[in-house]
Amino acid sequence: MTTRRRLPNRRRSETAKLPTPSGPVHVTIGFHPDDGDPLEVFLRPASARSGSDLQFLADDAAIILSLCLQYGVPIDVIGKSLSRQQGYRPASLLAAVADHLALIEKGG
Repeated sequence: MTTRRRLPNRRRSETAKLPTPSGPVHVTIGFHPDDGDPLEVFLRPASARSGSDLQFLADDAAIILSLCLQYGVPIDVIGKSLSRQQGYRPASLLAAVADHLALIEKGG
C-alpha cells in the first residue's frame, strides 16, 4: 500500500461554488504546502440542511475523495471512474468536484 500524505494543520485552501445536477455545492480544497497538490476536500451542498442525509452523504464522499488523493490516486482516474451524462457532463456531485480538481491540476 502507498503511504498516506497527511496535511499540516495550517495549509492553503480555496473555496468555490460549483453547479451540479442536484444544485450548487460549495467545495473547499486543501493544498499541500510543499507542492500545492490538492489533498483534502470539504463539500457543502447549498440545498442540504445540517444533519440531513444529503449532508452526511456529501461528508462521506468528501472523506473518501480526500483519502484517495492522500494515497496518490490520480485525479483523472477518479474522474473517469464516476458517472457521466450525455456530453460527458458530471452526473453527480462527486463527479463535478473531480472535474474541478482536474481543472486546478491543469492550472485552470
